[in-house]
Amino acid sequence: MQFRIILAGLVLLAAQSVFAVEPITGAFGIKFGESIDNLKIDRTLANGVVHVVTPPKPIESLRLYSVETVKGKKQVFRITGQALTNNKIGCLGDLSSIMGILEKKYGKFKNLDTIFLLKQGDKSITASCTAEGGITDKQTYMIKITYEDLGLSGKSDAL
Repeated sequence: MQFRIILAGLVLLAAQSVFAVEPITGAFGIKFGESIDNLKIDRTLANGVVHVVTPPKPIESLRLYSVETVKGKKQVFRITGQALTNNKIGCLGDLSSIMGILEKKYGKFKNLDTIFLLKQGDKSITASCTAEGGITDKQTYMIKITYEDLGLSGKSDAL
């Protein structure tokens, strides 16, 4: 009898772990709260709080990565990966692939028209493929994935 109870408990634990979601701790090999001194910074923008970086674990479909810190502090609270394309279908395809990975890891996102959102307390992930304005006839699309820990942000002076 005791063996059956233990076995049932193990089966229940295994079933729960299949559906368990991971906490949002950072992205692309960068952790929230990590010092920018530990990152490969390519350039710094926006009053010294936005830094274009080369992440330790980039995603092939994203080409530009940045982190944001609170003015006067070096701790990362926002991490963004993005890419521009002239191909809407390609942008939506890349977003769909990334969303499959994110939902497998973190759980179901809310679909807010053109933006996908997942919140875990002060932490969140947003993902989108949006049309960008321009002066040419060709439409440009941006895929953008942003991870935030607003508990670390305080007040940001970034644009």
